[in-house]
Amino acid sequence: FARLAVRYLVAITMVTSLQSLSAGFPRAQPGKRPARRLLHAAILLAGYARPAGGAALATEDALAGWEVVWMAPFLSGGGYSSEAISFVLELARLVPQLRIAQFAEPQSDAFVDGLSDAQYAALASIAQRPTAAGARTLAICHSTPDVWVPSRYPGWDETAPCPPPHAEIAVGRTMYESDRLPADWAARCSRMDETWVPTEFHRESFARSGVERAKLHVVGEPVDVELFDPARTTPLDLRAATGRGPLASASGKGAAGGGGEGRGGRPFVF
Repeated sequence: FARLAVRYLVAITMVTSLQSLSAGFPRAQPGKRPARRLLHAAILLAGYARPAGGAALATEDALAGWEVVWMAPFLSGGGYSSEAISFVLELARLVPQLRIAQFAEPQSDAFVDGLSDAQYAALASIAQRPTAAGARTLAICHSTPDVWVPSRYPGWDETAPCPPPHAEIAVGRTMYESDRLPADWAARCSRMDETWVPTEFHRESFARSGVERAKLHVVGEPVDVELFDPARTTPLDLRAATGRGPLASASGKGAAGGGGEGRGGRPFVF
């Protein structure tokens, strides 16, 4: 029921207006950098705090007795980062038990300094939410599966393992822009209780690669309908702006992950 409740609430966010996440941020102001370094520590540590007190959850809540820890490269920039931020900023309004933790990639100072004040405050608030006493943990690992426990990259299992050892339910959120997966991804996805992918194409390609079909669920990507409003936006000629056509990349940085910038800093999406 906890997994179904989270999937249902995530679906609600697909039709809501999200805050601007990928372009037009104000430049960092002098003196902000030290405070934003503290945000990294807050997000990192908040995800691993064991239940230590707090108000009881409402009994009528579908997630009563649970905390939801969403672990992703929130402070890194790129496709996984922007998607995770879009999810949690809206979902946090509906799930008071939701907390976030930095995971999978190092923090990008330039990206953190480019966050708007509203985004910074919202992420810090979600990271610092208390955990109810005795709460069980549902963890969402939002990254490429090669970073999930056991991570292929040194250090993550010791500093920020996902899923955390105390998680009772582990959900993976990932994608791959190809018709088959890297060699060890199928086994990693199948070890999770569920794996969320953005489209039916991904569900089919993951299943063909060996992921247990029953564990695959389509959860569409969120869209910032204020930033990407066709009524207020002139279509961008990608070839004129970039000198090349659309490109795709598994990392999602600069292309397939959901956005980028053409010449002159104008946002565009593939």
